[in-house]
This record gives sequence, C-alpha cells and structure tokens, in this order.
Amino acid sequence: MRGAGLSDATVSFRGRPPGAVGKLFITFFFLIFFVAGTLFTVLVLRGAWRDAQVRSWPAVPCTITRSEVAIRDGSESPYVWQGGYAYVYGGHQYVGHDYQRGYGGSGNYADAERLARKYPVGGSSVCLVNPADPAQSVLEAKSPWVARLGLFSLIFVAIGVIGIWATWRKKGNGASAAISLRAVSSTQWPGKKGRFGAAIAFSVFEPAKVRR
Repeated sequence: MRGAGLSDATVSFRGRPPGAVGKLFITFFFLIFFVAGTLFTVLVLRGAWRDAQVRSWPAVPCTITRSEVAIRDGSESPYVWQGGYAYVYGGHQYVGHDYQRGYGGSGNYADAERLARKYPVGGSSVCLVNPADPAQSVLEAKSPWVARLGLFSLIFVAIGVIGIWATWRKKGNGASAAISLRAVSSTQWPGKKGRFGAAIAFSVFEPAKVRR
C-alpha cells in the first residue's frame, strides 16, 4: 500500500442522479408545495380583493339599534356580537347587521364584549354601504394586512417551482471528477488553509470513493 497520508490519496467523486421513479417521487413532493401554495394564494388574494372593494364603499352615518353578545353552543367561535344599525342611502332607509365581511364571532368573550361596548344602542357611527346594492353594508372593513398572507404563501409556490425545475433540468457532462488532495493541500494553501480546502472538497462532492 502506498503512503498512508491523505495527501497521497486521489478522490473520485461520482454523481448518482435519481432514476425516473425517483424523479417522479421528488416531483410529486414539490408539486404538493406548488399546488397548496397556489390555492392558498388565490384564496387570500381573492378575499383581499373583496376587502379592498369594501374599503372603497362610501361611508354613511348610521345609528345603532341593537347591540348584544350571543353565545352559540358547539362552535369554535361561540361568542358573537349581534347588532343592527339604521342608515339612509339614496333617499331610502336601510337596516344593516354585519360588523365585517365574513364575521363569524370569536373564541374570546372579551372580543364580542368589546364590540358591544364600542357600538352601544342609540349611539352614532359610520357604516360602509355598497353603492351597487345599498342593502349591503358593514360597520368596518378588514385590515389590508391580511393580504400579506398571500405574499407569504408565494414562498411555497417558489419552493415547488424551483424543486421541480432542479429535478428535471439537464445535468452537465462530466459525471465524475477526480481531485487530488495533494493538490488541495499543496504549497498554494499551506497549513490550515490546505486542510480547510480539503474539508470543503469533501463537503461539496459527495458521495466520494477514496482510492489509495
């Protein structure tokens, strides 16, 4: 056997790309990220678009006619503010009941109680009225920050796209490479630098087969 020093060894690195079955499995894995991220993004952005339309509705003075906290048994959000408010739009009087678009209560009683205190019976407030359908109105529009969730879900879409692309992209020629550790740890990178370069070589080219 030749010298036992690692610097006398030649390391041959051979890439072993996955076969067709492996590529299909990897593609399916990243496809889950892509589909889930896309669906979530579409749902969030569609809701954000509707909320943006609500924020563009004209503000109309209204009077609170009902305000109380109701409890629904067997619900994940059992505490619900139930209210009513009267307003006039286009010369006609209407009565609205919605606090926000899609409001369905809360799991915390304090949240519903806060709305009851904020909108007491007989109090004056401002509601947003749909000009295309004046019978539709809300007391408050949702925060535009909800739309930021759609941007977060784009991360999953990107992971899926990049993962599928990386799986099926054509690899370059040169399925194997031979690197001499003697060259890595030569006088060009003496001492610790040479050993550090050898460590990088081992970490980048895997798996490796050492021939003595």
